[in-house]
Amino acid sequence: MLTAALAIGLQYYSGQSLAKDAARSLYTLASRSVASELRGIGDKNSSVIDLLAQNSALGSDKEEAPQVEVFVDFMEKNPMHYGIYLGHEDGSFFELINLNVGEAARKSLHALPTDRWLLIRVEGEGTARQRHISYYDDGFNLRLARSEPTDFDVRTRAWYTHAMKSGGVYRSDPYLFAQSGQAGQTISRRMGETATVVGIDMTLSAISSFLASQQVADYGEMFLYNEDGEIIAASVESTESSAEFPVPDFLMTSAEKAFVATQPTLKVSNEMNWPPFDYAAGGVPRGYSVDVIRMIGKMTGLQFEFVNGVSWGELMSLFQAGDLDLLQSVVPTTENAQWGLTSISYAEAPYALATRAAVTDLESLEQMWGKTLAIPVDWSIIPLVRERFPDIIVIEVANTLEALRKVQSGEVFAALDNEVTLRHVISYSYLEGLVLHHKPFGEAEVPDTLRILVQNDNPELLQLINRAIAAMGVTQRDYLKQQWLDFDAQSDQVEAGRVTSELLVGMTSDPSLLDQLIETSLNGETYFVYGTRIVAGDNRPLFFGVRVPEVAILGPFMDKVKNSIEITACFLLLVLPFSWLFATPIVRPIKALVLENDKVRDRLYKDVQQVTSNINELDQLSESMVEMVSAIRTHEQAQRDLMDSFIHLIAQAIDDKSAYTGGHCERVPLLALMLAEEASASDAPAFESFKLETDEQWREYQIGAWLHDCGKIITPEHIVDKGSKLEAIYNRIHEVRMRFEVLYRDAEIDYWKSLAENPEQREALIQELELRQATLQDDYKFVANCNVGGEFLDPEKQARLRTIGSKTWYRYFDDRLGLSPVEELRLRGEPESLPAAEKLLADKPGHVIERSGTTDYPPHMGIDMDIPEHLYNQGEIYNLSISRGTLTAEDRFKINEHMISTIKMLDSLPF
Repeated sequence: MLTAALAIGLQYYSGQSLAKDAARSLYTLASRSVASELRGIGDKNSSVIDLLAQNSALGSDKEEAPQVEVFVDFMEKNPMHYGIYLGHEDGSFFELINLNVGEAARKSLHALPTDRWLLIRVEGEGTARQRHISYYDDGFNLRLARSEPTDFDVRTRAWYTHAMKSGGVYRSDPYLFAQSGQAGQTISRRMGETATVVGIDMTLSAISSFLASQQVADYGEMFLYNEDGEIIAASVESTESSAEFPVPDFLMTSAEKAFVATQPTLKVSNEMNWPPFDYAAGGVPRGYSVDVIRMIGKMTGLQFEFVNGVSWGELMSLFQAGDLDLLQSVVPTTENAQWGLTSISYAEAPYALATRAAVTDLESLEQMWGKTLAIPVDWSIIPLVRERFPDIIVIEVANTLEALRKVQSGEVFAALDNEVTLRHVISYSYLEGLVLHHKPFGEAEVPDTLRILVQNDNPELLQLINRAIAAMGVTQRDYLKQQWLDFDAQSDQVEAGRVTSELLVGMTSDPSLLDQLIETSLNGETYFVYGTRIVAGDNRPLFFGVRVPEVAILGPFMDKVKNSIEITACFLLLVLPFSWLFATPIVRPIKALVLENDKVRDRLYKDVQQVTSNINELDQLSESMVEMVSAIRTHEQAQRDLMDSFIHLIAQAIDDKSAYTGGHCERVPLLALMLAEEASASDAPAFESFKLETDEQWREYQIGAWLHDCGKIITPEHIVDKGSKLEAIYNRIHEVRMRFEVLYRDAEIDYWKSLAENPEQREALIQELELRQATLQDDYKFVANCNVGGEFLDPEKQARLRTIGSKTWYRYFDDRLGLSPVEELRLRGEPESLPAAEKLLADKPGHVIERSGTTDYPPHMGIDMDIPEHLYNQGEIYNLSISRGTLTAEDRFKINEHMISTIKMLDSLPF
């Protein structure tokens, strides 16, 4: 059963691994194929716009028919494109729109199902500017033509101005098309050296439809997104809530209603990337401020058209030029108050600073002296910061995300924005290691409310907008807060128009993650993601990403693996009885061998028996085990003998070191064994619990007896053999110095005695004293230097040493008191009568220590050394007269004697 289970498990694991590899390969190829098609569309658009820019038929603004023919031919060959157009330096505009690109475009342009083409011409100046719209069927037959006033001027459009400046191909970020309000992208290029620009549009819905038609796997999602993680197009529709705004009751006067009826569609600014207040997701306006504008429209009946696709600075320029009616999300300052009329506040946006997490003590901008601060470009707060904090280095960046990335990389110290925006960007851009600091301006007054700017010539519009903002109650503000400022309520990031995978966002900054299928986790579920770069170079990078649930990828493969496992399991269950029958003759002797092996483990060598089997290999194995047991017993006995020899060697070394113990380490084991035999055999009550019965117990006891003094091997010899309390290893120069001290004081005593007898000789006596003491000082220095042994001692110095040593001093105490037994043995003759005259340095008979042991060694040891007559010679003249070094012949032999001991120890080993 275990074998079957193991086989099935291995098959499942192997099958799952193969399934994953196959799935990875299949879906990687599929993803690469879709990415390649997207990349091909982009490359084709660039090539087409280059060709169109060189087409002479489009160069003339007088010949309309050739232009239409070129436009129709292009659109029929490129059905995904929404429109193609020309913009001229006089502000005129000519565009052909493909109505088959999608129902949304057809509906927004009020076209019928039978309409195929829409031709738009804008011409005229100022208030006389007209937009001419013509509807054509598939055969290019005119159904309807109409004209209307317009303020559309190509010279204010980003696709025109950027193409004129760059001279190359310009690819816009997603924005709202002016003619239809559809979200899309524009590719434009200047035609030669003229002031005419040709452009082609592609709606994001068309790109999304293309992605939806390229299914990589069931339940899979595909995204086209930029480096900030903003979704340009997706294969799945947005789950954005379609719930109506909670519009408050708002009563309007007849005059206000009449005013609204006279107002055209008002153009309102929409910034591209200032979430969650004012931004565009895939070109579609979103955010707190955008919903406020829409709510005002619901309340008042005013019609609004959002204008985006340009920077905040360009939006401000458009408003100042009168091309925008409303500029929203404005923080009021003295400067922008001159541009238009300022509404009342509709939101608060207090500022905060973002730094690295390691910065914990930053409380205000005042602490940032000499540091760098990133702020989005053209912000109204920049002049205020530079005025109040001139020592801060302000770095203007494109947007809040770029500012935070610079903080994260360490390029700048901090980033300034409102707290809500900083939290939003950090969260949805997966930025880590950042921390926010509140109230960067301290208690100082700074403008931090959001308002709407209205053109100066429209005070009635401002009054109506202010009334609408004031009418927004708790219900409306709670709705706006929950929709845009409450992060917990924004659980689905697709609603926020951002990529749902941190890994896909990370691929934009880490090329090593691109072009491969990677396993990741999201909300507790396993997914596979794939990402690749679509557009690079001078244009803003675009990325294609795929996110597929693991179940969708592995499901078809794992179904086959499970079917295979089920068949294998059935087969193994049928085979199991036969396997058991055939295995019995093998298993039974193996189990018997296991029991014999247990005996070897327990060292029961005598009980091991051979197991017979009809299987030749098992029989040979059993015979080999018995032979192995015999070898183990022999080896074990050799190990015991080796161990015993080392034990005896240690005991011998201890006895040799301390000869006065008389072979103590060798005698104790013999006595201990005799005592143990008697105690073990005794029935006396004191020995009832002491029984040595097994060989192992006797061996352990014997080893303990032999090693009872093994610690002495590290004990210094002068401690082991210490015979008196004051005995120690001692530098006898102190004893010699004391004798000089005695002679020094004797000279002084002689001086005082002579002075008492002959006071008139005081001067001569002082000179004599000083001479004697100086001589003693000099002689002692000489003797002390001789004791060091640092230089060669020639015969002349040896003679001086003997001369100094011949000086006498008187001893008044018995030198035989307080001696150790060994020292007493070395003294000869009768003690001298006191006081006794002593030499300053002497070689006494007691200084010579005779040998107590033999120096005859067995010939086979090969010991051939010059052996001194005495064991030691401690004579003072003898030792101080050593010509080189500090060792006497006896000392040198003692040092070399360790080699003799080593030879004797090794000779006692059994090998």
